[in-house]
Amino acid sequence: MEKIGKILDEINNKMKIPKNISGNLYADLKYIKQCFFNSNRYKLTRRIVGYLQSEDCLIPATDKQLLLKCFSKTLANPIGYPYIREYLYKRINVSWDSTNSLYFVYHNKKKLYFRKGLTKTEVRNIYNELCIEQDMRSPHSYFAFPIEYQHTDIAVDIGAAEGIWALDIVEKVEKIYLFECEKDWIEALQATFEPWSEKVCIVNKYVTDYNDENNTTLDDFFAKIKIFPTIIKVDIEGAEAACMKGASVLLNQYIHHALLCTYHNYDDHEILKEMMKNHHFKIQSSNGYMTFYYQDPNYSCKDVSRIFRKGLIYACK
Repeated sequence: MEKIGKILDEINNKMKIPKNISGNLYADLKYIKQCFFNSNRYKLTRRIVGYLQSEDCLIPATDKQLLLKCFSKTLANPIGYPYIREYLYKRINVSWDSTNSLYFVYHNKKKLYFRKGLTKTEVRNIYNELCIEQDMRSPHSYFAFPIEYQHTDIAVDIGAAEGIWALDIVEKVEKIYLFECEKDWIEALQATFEPWSEKVCIVNKYVTDYNDENNTTLDDFFAKIKIFPTIIKVDIEGAEAACMKGASVLLNQYIHHALLCTYHNYDDHEILKEMMKNHHFKIQSSNGYMTFYYQDPNYSCKDVSRIFRKGLIYACK
């Protein structure tokens, strides 16, 4: 399939075919191939369709119809809405920076760098997935909520990775703290935010509900530097609840906007919603559903209904 993809890419460039024609063809061929071999991913896709068509499905009708439209011809995907086909085989220019030996793309006219060890194709695919995630129609979009970022805001990006959210707001706020526990991303973050080094602080620590050499609570970290954030975004692979436990002072007194991922664990949406309500926040859930199954690399989750989860909650005061 990779060879077919390269051939289609060459045809795209030579004949200037609209990006979605070859992209849809490639996706359809991939679907047919996995159908023919009855792969685990294809089996999961059919089980998803079966659940969506069943009387047991509790997903609202509008979302059900969109999910069915997508999965009827697209393999199981974390974001299963028809708009994702608009991004298929999207032409993304990936550039090489010889001064730091890192690949980067231009994101909204700003350089977004990626960690070392990734190939050009991997960078292109990762950036495409990020664009799908942050599309306003996505259940994972941080910008689908009505936050008006102010020049006096102190923002905190917990689980920054490549830093795409922070890059989109860096010129709107006073200061940003980026917490990223994976050392491989630190050099890329430093390169991305070098133009704003006076207002961006990068912290290579885990954020949780206790303090030691490698871990910190938000309450402890910001009490020590006597700076208090007003906006937080948290995406830390299922440790969001522990992070919030360690931020009770900030949540009670300083934070006005919070964007929290709720799809990593099945119960996180309800747990985090109640936690934030206890701190007197108003809660709004993201539109739609994510299909989260990566904790099972064999695509053999026993209860398909449990993979449909709300992507985010937005909490505000």
